[in-house]
Amino acid sequence: MKKAFLVSVASLLLMGVCSCSTVENVKEPTEYALKEDCFLCGDRGLLSLYQDGVAVLNLNTFEVYTLKMEEGSGNTDSINSNGENRTTVEVRTNSERKISHITLRVKDDSKPDPEEMSQILCKNCSDSIMKNNTYDVSFIDLSKKELIPLREEVKEFYVGDYVVYQSCKSEDNTMEYLVFYASENQS
Repeated sequence: MKKAFLVSVASLLLMGVCSCSTVENVKEPTEYALKEDCFLCGDRGLLSLYQDGVAVLNLNTFEVYTLKMEEGSGNTDSINSNGENRTTVEVRTNSERKISHITLRVKDDSKPDPEEMSQILCKNCSDSIMKNNTYDVSFIDLSKKELIPLREEVKEFYVGDYVVYQSCKSEDNTMEYLVFYASENQS
């Protein structure tokens, strides 16, 4: 009797362990920032603090790494890591010569993340970034709030008084750029 009871309890337990139940993983729809609050196209974004020039922009966190060369500021170096398996941005500026050297070290997960961007971007800006950008960083024309995606085939481009030149072939997930301040002569 005891043996029959134990066998029936064991079989009930096994049925409970073996029974499969399906749980649907329902993903909440992404909520985006309102257009007027959008960091890129809205009026209240931090980009309005920057007047002109070119910068490197983290597309997920929207950290701005300015490349403006201010008189008398000497040489500056900064290294910014955006998390494990994300792009590392190294900026070395020589203000006396008006040159910045940018090294971007991209990783496997160095991609735009719509979930992160939705907190500070409207849907249109987020969709545009996802469509046009391969990496989680981009150059930005600060006066026009226009993104300039990183592309292998684009070796140089102009942003206002700045020239951005891809200084060497991308290797080992590293891209290097030189940025020159090259204003037109006023004479």
